Amino acid sequence: MCDCFQCSMTKKEFEEGFENYIQRKELIEKAESFYVPGHGPDFENMTNEQIENHIKFIEKTFAMAFGEEDEKAESANQENDY
Repeated sequence: MCDCFQCSMTKKEFEEGFENYIQRKELIEKAESFYVPGHGPDFENMTNEQIENHIKFIEKTFAMAFGEEDEKAESANQENDY
């Protein structure tokens, strides 16, 4: 066995690190889905917490911009159906 940090990790430490890697990958994919490729923040240089906050901000912004209008449009369509 070598002296690298991966070989000296316990199974628990390795599994926790892998779970964090998967979680981070999913966060970055979700955050990047809001942008045109090549544009937007560099999520690779952000912490998971910063990425989560950014996702929440974008989702709240979309809800404020489109959520109320969609609800009004749906209720108007339902009224017209009767």
